[in-house]
Amino acid sequence: MRTTILALFTAATIALPTTASAVELIVFEATGVDLAMGQVVNGDAPLQLQAGQQVTLITDDGRTIRIDGPHNGPPLAEESGGSGTTVISALKDMVAPKQASVTTLGVMRDANIGGVKAASEPRKTVRMPDPWAIDITRGGNQCTLTDRPLVLWRPEPGPAGDVTLTLPDRRLRATTSWPAGYDRVRAPEMEVAEGEPMTAEISGKTAEIKLYLIPASVKSEKARAAWAARKGCEQQARAAASTLEL
Repeated sequence: MRTTILALFTAATIALPTTASAVELIVFEATGVDLAMGQVVNGDAPLQLQAGQQVTLITDDGRTIRIDGPHNGPPLAEESGGSGTTVISALKDMVAPKQASVTTLGVMRDANIGGVKAASEPRKTVRMPDPWAIDITRGGNQCTLTDRPLVLWRPEPGPAGDVTLTLPDRRLRATTSWPAGYDRVRAPEMEVAEGEPMTAEISGKTAEIKLYLIPASVKSEKARAAWAARKGCEQQARAAASTLEL
């Protein structure tokens, strides 16, 4: 999957026939079967998988369902054999071994699940104002939405400066101005592929970021949080989850 930053790009989806009451599932990943990431499938329609085939689906309420072949039946049917995990479970798995208990949203909020530590005041937690902005002070996996402009964020608004985004081997560099006192700015326009590493630099400080793209077919914030958690975008998944009633 590729996207052009700043372009209001809508990811194409291949929808199987659905009825008015059909439950839509989004394909997160598939192995050995002709299903594309971001594709919409009918949760009530039979899904056929041969031995060795596997598909992971995300529901609108943020559950993740993995189904291994051989399989023939609706993904949501009780007898389908699909194993589901919630958004909270996915978040817990990112930072700790699996546990029998499920953390409540209240506990997650008390733990500053959606914030990051301020550089100037280490004991201060800064809340992400937009879960899908890219934190240029933090390296690692970060997720953005394909159907909106990419926004860059710095936890502490600083002086004016230029922010530069560089793709591998310096094959593409793009720079934009960051006004003083602003915590967010639109990214310069450039084409970025799914999972491609990117270097963000401002005021002599750099962060190595891997950008993952959440398709436009993933519409609910719970599903987006689950998608981000599965992609390893921990900070954004937690920020999105902190605003939800899970």
